[in-house]
Parts: sequence; structure tokens; C-alpha cells
Amino acid sequence: MRAVTPITSDARPRISLAGVDAGAKIVVGLTSLRQATPAPHRIVRPALKAPGDCVPGAQVCVSVCTRLCVRLSFAPIRARQRGAVVADAGDEELLMSLPTYPLGRSGLNITRVGFGSWAVGGGGWAFGWGPQDDEASLATMRHALDVGVNWIDTAAVYGLGHSEKVVGQLLRQMPAADRPFVFTKCGLVWDPTDRMAAPSRKLKPASIRRECETSLRRLGVERIDLYQFHWPDEEWTPVEYSWDTMTRLIEEGKIRAAGVSNFDVHLLDRCEALRHVDSLQPPFSLINRTAAEKEIPWCGSHGTGVICYSPMQSGLLTDRFSAERVSALPEDDWRRRSPEFLQPNLGRNLALRDALRSIAKGHETSVSAVAIAWVLATPGVTGAIVGARTPTQVDGWIGAASLTLTPEDLDAIAVALRQTGAGSGPVPSVRPVVAPRRSAYFGTAD
Repeated sequence: MRAVTPITSDARPRISLAGVDAGAKIVVGLTSLRQATPAPHRIVRPALKAPGDCVPGAQVCVSVCTRLCVRLSFAPIRARQRGAVVADAGDEELLMSLPTYPLGRSGLNITRVGFGSWAVGGGGWAFGWGPQDDEASLATMRHALDVGVNWIDTAAVYGLGHSEKVVGQLLRQMPAADRPFVFTKCGLVWDPTDRMAAPSRKLKPASIRRECETSLRRLGVERIDLYQFHWPDEEWTPVEYSWDTMTRLIEEGKIRAAGVSNFDVHLLDRCEALRHVDSLQPPFSLINRTAAEKEIPWCGSHGTGVICYSPMQSGLLTDRFSAERVSALPEDDWRRRSPEFLQPNLGRNLALRDALRSIAKGHETSVSAVAIAWVLATPGVTGAIVGARTPTQVDGWIGAASLTLTPEDLDAIAVALRQTGAGSGPVPSVRPVVAPRRSAYFGTAD
């Protein structure tokens, strides 16, 4: 598969018309173009402002979508590739890429946002999100890939195996060269006789191997791109025994890279002593900032990638969430019991969300995108795992992949965190205001 060169983020998208005749119709099947494409795969004919006579290779601006979330660079190709989107210009196929970044030293280059398939597992288990239609999940994941996302994160426990099965169904419908990276997790073992019981945290070597083989079958793949411990063991299994099993799975070709989720620095150190930890998956958001204190800095100093889950705090940091919506959540939705979704935390969290609206308006984007962009702006963070139930929800956050918050935005968010008292963990400092120096000659600021 031919490598895709990452595209640099830019506020004003440009299209290279190399090899495309002036006046050629441009067909774009991307809802991420926002107002330019009100419906998926709608043909648009943007007015082009070309310098000179629009000779081949000229850089032109698509006037109807000047706030597109990524820089566009089109070049004729014949296949969609990881991290890339195919659009059309006349009879040519064209490539759009989201930026990709190395996941630590794993050898995996991932887009800054990945699709999280927790909700794909549906309801009827201890940490479900309520009912979810499989066809809707498939359409949503396809759309996420169509707008450039190149990895999906799942877990055996999501829906007690169901999420992996649906992801596997998606993979089977795609040519091998077009498939995204697939990350999954082990270590939460459920009781098949009681779906609503909380899973046990088990990292015994035999259990890890058994879960790996089962995940390979569900996903329909020969190798898992990134295999992760979901939670630390609670049955006194030494983590060294568990981590050695991951090393052996890599040597056997069953997994490509090994990571952990929800591990603290002490456990990270113990794993690193045996084999490099390729990635850490911590919870991290404007509301849950705890990982910024120790775990994320540890990863930065050890060359370990960081992919954060719940960057929108499970839907709280979105435009439409409200206290009324909590009351309307299905009975089997775990959020009904989560402290952050109950008063008084809920009120503080929604006040923080409201404080993000002006920043989102300034960037012509969503509150969700701002919340995720804040996570991505944290030094040491490689990517964010973002879930969605519908293609429209994907469109609400895909802009975060290339949204750069200004220093003023970050200061405003830090002030909002202090004023609302939302969440826990370190609060970023606000840059000191430096008084303008006065000129000795003119008595004015210089």
C-alpha cells in the first residue's frame, strides 16, 4: 500500500489543481465540509477563485468552505488508503488526508482522532450506553473513515463481545488495503450468566491468551494492531507475568504493538522494565484532568504514545447535552449512575460547557471540537478516542483533528475551569498579563 503524506493543517483550505482543467466540476462526498455539503455524498460545485488563468498546479480557494477543518491537497489516485478520503474532480479520483502522527515508538502513524466503539456494543450490560442499531453503527464507522479517521478503538467487554463483532463486520466489508488500524483491549472478564454484573479485572497469562484468540476471531483479522490491558489486575497477578504474555504475543505475530489503559506510573515503570510500553490509554478531558499530573508526562519522557478516552466526558461536553437529557437516558445507560452526570457536578460541568461556546463560535466549530482540541493541545497526547452513534455526531467533532486553539483560547478555558470548579485534576495556569512598557521618549506603549 502506497504511503500517504500527511497534510498540514491550515485555516484556509487550498486545492491543488495540478492536472485538472480550469473550470472542472469538483465532486466532494464529505459531510465534513459542513455547510458546503448539507447531506452526505452530495455533489457541490464550489466557485473557484483562481489566480491568473488557473494553470495546472495553481493554488485556489474553495470559497464555499473557507473554514474547512483540514487543509486539502488533491492528487490523482485509485484507492482509498488509511487516513485518506477519496473525492472526485471530473473523472479523476482525488485524495484528502487528515494529519497523522507517530504513536510513540510503535511504528503506527495515526490520525489525531480515532473512532471509539464503546457505544457500538449497545445496551444490556453493566456499562452499556443503551440500545444501538448495528446498521447505524456500521454507517457511522464508515463515515468516520470516509472523513479521514484511520483507527478504531474497541474492547472485548464492549457489549460483551458485540462491539468487536460489529467492527469485524465492517472490516469484512472492506478491501484489506482500505481497512483502518484496529485497537482492542483485554482484561475485563464477564459472567455469561449475569450480563448486568460488573466484569472482573483479570490479567492472568492464560486469560490474556484466551481473550486474544477470541478477539482475533470476532474481528476476523490475523493480527491486532494494538492490544491493550483494559484495567490493572485485581486478582494479585504480578503485572510482570501479564506483560511478558504481551511480549510473547508480539513475537508470535498475533499483535503488532502492546499498550495499557488506566495504569498508573508505578505499573508503567514495572512494564517498561521488561518491554517498552507502546501506548497508554487514560481517561482525559477538561473535566477529568488527573492524567496530566503524572501519567502523561511519564509517557512523554519514555516515548510512549497517549490516546485519551472520553475527551468529551462521555457526551457532557457537547452542544446539546442538558440536565433534561440525563433524565431521558435509558435505564441501562451507565451515565445515569455516574457522579459527573449527577448534581452538583452536573451543574458545574454544564457551566464549563457553556463557557466553551464563545470559543467554538470564534472558530466556527462545535463545543465538542473545542473540548477535544484542548485534550490534543496537551503536551504528550498523541490522539483522542471519540465515539459517535450517527454520522452527524462524527461531523460534530471531526474538526478537532486540525483545530489549533490560540493561547487566548487556552487562557479563557483555564479561567472557566477556575470559575466553574468543574472536574478534578491540575488546572492549567493562565499566562501572566505583562503591562506594556512606557517609552522614555514619547510616554507611549512600545
